[in-house]
Amino acid sequence: MSDTTFIAVDWGSSNCRAYLCVDGRIEASKEQATGVKNLAADDFEGVFDALIADWQGRVEDVYLTGMITSRSGWVETPYAVCPAGLVDLADEAITVHRKGLDLVFLPGLCQRGESADVMRGEELQIFGLADGIGEQIVVLPGTHSKWAVVRDGRACRFTTIMTGELFDLVLNHSLAGRLADGVALDLPVFDAAVAKALETARPISDLFAARSRVLMDVMPPTSVASYLSGLLIGAEIREGRDTFPEAGKGVILAGSEALVHRYARAFEIAGIPASHAAGEPVLNALVGIHAMRVRNRSGHRFMTAKADEVV
Repeated sequence: MSDTTFIAVDWGSSNCRAYLCVDGRIEASKEQATGVKNLAADDFEGVFDALIADWQGRVEDVYLTGMITSRSGWVETPYAVCPAGLVDLADEAITVHRKGLDLVFLPGLCQRGESADVMRGEELQIFGLADGIGEQIVVLPGTHSKWAVVRDGRACRFTTIMTGELFDLVLNHSLAGRLADGVALDLPVFDAAVAKALETARPISDLFAARSRVLMDVMPPTSVASYLSGLLIGAEIREGRDTFPEAGKGVILAGSEALVHRYARAFEIAGIPASHAAGEPVLNALVGIHAMRVRNRSGHRFMTAKADEVV
């Protein structure tokens, strides 16, 4: 077996993705809708065994990240406390020896005090995007967007902004979004809503305008989703800019192509440079962690537990 071959499993709430990684690249992958929220506690082993069955015998190490390492997952890991880097994730990992494999359950990231916050899984994207030199602001748009300050390869602080979840709630479960017709992007409406959110002092009442504008024939129902999206993304950028003034110099974006494109447009309206790093940031981070593990096969950098104690 090669020291440059391992399996990575990104196991979230809704989906489970597995990757066979060879020499710093993804050779094969699998994805299925067997997220943590869809499984009972005694389902994890069977789902995992089926997921990696085709790759058995090729690896010694499997890295698991995401909600599978949460309290509702397979093996709960502690959080690495900010400021933290890849070596801290390695130190807080829990290794389970099972069926000839080392299952390395990676921790999430947290910060304590008045600005208490947590993440699981996104930290690998953050570390994989930052180049380890100087200070960078990484923004991961999504259901729960993450903004993080990374300095010299270490996440110093971060915040979670519930933009995607609020968009879904307002669009699909509120009176403000009830008149919406479709989700096609109306760029002029989106742009205007972003600009409004960047300047508004009344973000909550502006949400209801998604309804009143339709009733007063100011906006068609087909533009409601774009209006809400622009308003909420603009509000996120305004809050992120206020929380991290250094973001004004520029941010790094990572996420789905469509969402990154929408955020990049919103950042442009805000006058903030936004770049989209190419490649596989999670893979970059895992290659770094795996290299540490190979160099420290004695396991002294990793918390270790017997399988029958935790599984």
